[in-house]
Amino acid sequence: MGWKSELLQKICFKIVNIFTSYIDLVEKIKLSRIEMIEKIIRFHIHMMLYNFDEDYVANHEWKHLKEPYLSNFIIQRRGYEQRLITFIESGILAKELKKLTLRFRFNYTFGTEGIRILTTAKKM
Repeated sequence: MGWKSELLQKICFKIVNIFTSYIDLVEKIKLSRIEMIEKIIRFHIHMMLYNFDEDYVANHEWKHLKEPYLSNFIIQRRGYEQRLITFIESGILAKELKKLTLRFRFNYTFGTEGIRILTTAKKM
C-alpha cells in the first residue's frame, strides 16, 4: 500500500470515528431530539471550521479508498447517517420537529439544512 493510500485511510477513519464518538456521546446525554440535533449540527460546523482539510478529504476523497477499507468506511458512514435520520424521524414523531420534505446530503449541506430544521422547529 502506498503512502497516499495509507494517508487517505488514516484521515477517513479518523474523521468517521470522531463523528461516531460524538454522536455516541450526545446519545448518552438526556436531551430532547431537537437539542441532540442542534448539538450535532454545531459539531458538524465546528469540524468544517477547525478541521476543514481532513473533513473535506473524508467527505470527498473516500471514494479512492482501497478494499476492504472502502467497504468498511461506507458501512460506518451509512450507519452514522442512519442514526441522524433516526434522530430527525423520532423528533417528528415526538412533535418536536415539523415534518418537512427535505433531501439531505450529509456533507457540507447538512449544516445548512439542519439549521433550517432547527429554525422551523423553534417556530412551532
